[in-house]
Amino acid sequence: AFWVHKPCFFPIVVLFSLICVFGVTNVVIGMVVDNTLGSVRQLERMLREQEVAQRIQDLQRLHDIIAALDDDGSGMITADEIRKGLQMPEVREIMRKIHIPSSFTAQDIITLLDDDGDNMVTPDEFLMSFFRLMDSDSFEE
Repeated sequence: AFWVHKPCFFPIVVLFSLICVFGVTNVVIGMVVDNTLGSVRQLERMLREQEVAQRIQDLQRLHDIIAALDDDGSGMITADEIRKGLQMPEVREIMRKIHIPSSFTAQDIITLLDDDGDNMVTPDEFLMSFFRLMDSDSFEE
């Protein structure tokens, strides 16, 4: 035995062994943490993509409903036509999903979505304004 003849080297060998074990353990833990963080990032990205896809689907459904509400065929949606749409449970559900406050009146929605200030909304104006709202998440808690 080496340390029987040179006992002063025993603490050095023990310290060296502990440092090596600590270093290897750190590397293993670092690899586990890195893999876990990579998985979490990938999962977050997938969830965000699913959320965006669901919002787009909801927005398309709402756009189709609003376009169908154009009673006079003018291509413009008025506050009265939106008021009729707000009576539909499907419209209220989609508005809730997009985080539009349930206390908003038809006029509030027109004011929010009307880009040119004519107190009417075209289907394209409607869609672009809702995309802007979805992007900003301005009504989310």
